[in-house]
Amino acid sequence: MLDINNIYVSSQNHRFSASDYLARVDFSRVLQVHIAGHTREPNGTIIDTHDQPVADAVWKLYADAFRKQPFPTLLEWDAQIPPLADALSELWRAKAERA
Repeated sequence: MLDINNIYVSSQNHRFSASDYLARVDFSRVLQVHIAGHTREPNGTIIDTHDQPVADAVWKLYADAFRKQPFPTLLEWDAQIPPLADALSELWRAKAERA
């Protein structure tokens, strides 16, 4: 399992390149990818809260990863669950990012 949002959150909090990290992943070992939203605290720290829409930067990493090798995707949304139409919109975006 590879969590794209965790890569992004960690890269921002610890100041490293998420793209460089992703480039070193052995995708032959990735069976599933997770994407989720996060929350930015007032001090700039990002928390992997799974309660917001997926951020544009995470979508970009997701698309980059999918180009390396296709994989099943799990959209995580654990709190502040949106209306069904909004959740489905995120799922349709995941499909669009794969194109």
